[in-house]
Amino acid sequence: MTDEDARIAFYRAIAKKANEAVGGQGELTSIDVGSNGNFPYNYMDSNNVFVASAWEYLNRLCVPQGRDHIKFSDIQVGNRYEEYLGHLSYRLSSKDQSALNANHIYAQESAQQVVAQYEELYGTITPEMMTSVGIEGNAKIDYIINYKLGQWAKPNKLQLSTGNIKELTDQLPNAPSSVVQLLLPLIVQYLGSSTEVLGIVNASGNARQRITSLKTNTRHPSADNGGLTTNDNKVHIKYNISQQPDQIVADLKNLNRTFSVTMNAERFDENKAHLAVDGNVGGDVDWGFFTVGGGVSVNYQLDKLSTSTDKIEITLDFTGLCDIRISPSPFQQDTQQGWWDPEPIQNALHNRKPDGSGYKDVSGYILEPFSEDIKVFGVLERLVVANFPTIKISYSAGKASELAQSLTERSELTASVFGIPLFSAEQEYSEAKIEKHSSGEGFTVSMKQSDPTGSALGQRAYVVGAWVDRSFDVERP
Repeated sequence: MTDEDARIAFYRAIAKKANEAVGGQGELTSIDVGSNGNFPYNYMDSNNVFVASAWEYLNRLCVPQGRDHIKFSDIQVGNRYEEYLGHLSYRLSSKDQSALNANHIYAQESAQQVVAQYEELYGTITPEMMTSVGIEGNAKIDYIINYKLGQWAKPNKLQLSTGNIKELTDQLPNAPSSVVQLLLPLIVQYLGSSTEVLGIVNASGNARQRITSLKTNTRHPSADNGGLTTNDNKVHIKYNISQQPDQIVADLKNLNRTFSVTMNAERFDENKAHLAVDGNVGGDVDWGFFTVGGGVSVNYQLDKLSTSTDKIEITLDFTGLCDIRISPSPFQQDTQQGWWDPEPIQNALHNRKPDGSGYKDVSGYILEPFSEDIKVFGVLERLVVANFPTIKISYSAGKASELAQSLTERSELTASVFGIPLFSAEQEYSEAKIEKHSSGEGFTVSMKQSDPTGSALGQRAYVVGAWVDRSFDVERP
């Protein structure tokens, strides 16, 4: 087993213990925070405005790394979601398209009048305009009836029926005045000859308007469409956090919910050790898997702290667990607020043929081009955090080196496991103690966290587990 296997085993052990400590309410996945670091829990500033660094943290894409393990990527959720929306369109089945085509022939004269008036008002309907909203073929009337009517409807939902098509001003309150005066009478005439396809018109218009709204709200978030303003005066897609910062702080101060993770390293080569995590095989690692130091840039491997490193036990004690629920702001079609709406993309994925050769002949959403990476798209739904751990490093034999002794004289100490800091800029380890074992063999180095210092907005909590919404992996159980 490799260093990476050991690293993942460590994260899984933490997530398992954390899940048990918070009551096992739903499964937690182990997470590698990587360069994203740990969670900035004071996510509101003194003016009660969302902090930009906290928003950036939540907007990182989470991708799977093997079984039940995830990692933050450098990709922003909003950017990748916007990319998928750009590939999303609504397509009619051959049966529904044939019904519309037959209706065009039946109501050809009315259709021509509608198109002529529309183009007189707004200019030529081009093939590019039709393609951009998923209209296939060259029937310009489809652009007006199956797309524009959906834009003019309110509450942004087209509900045409034989009983209301003569009152289109009530059904289409978003229509411009020029449309109401000059175009709606012609559309009423056309729809009067199209009653058999009104269901198709409703479904098509609503679906295409839904895509347009999702693109707008994701690409151009604003106060009007439910965007979130951060303390750098930028407007972003919105995330909701279940707990207020003061609630998170209170949980971190509650020391009753705790858990520990133990790692045992046994030397088998000059620079290598077998590692077990909570009694389970973790892998073979070099001594650099865990380092301690007297500053951010000065780090020492475990074999530098003792005259003997045959067997070492490391215990990490976590306290103050807090279970934080996170949700992207859901899209509301009636108010046009929010941005997160996985259903259209899920529908497109279900519409794909099992062999991946294209799409079934049904009316519904499609994704073109299709990319397999959509299956690993993950949005944070839950974070469980804790205080940075206290550390005990127990050597079964040997004596503390001069280097180990020097750590006890320092007031600012650091520690890292698999390259990930167990500290933050505002919270390091304040003291180290060395205690000889009563047997006369070996000793233990203990390190305790200091109280947070500096800016409250920079303080972070250690992420011990997460749950990710992978709505687009429709094949996942």
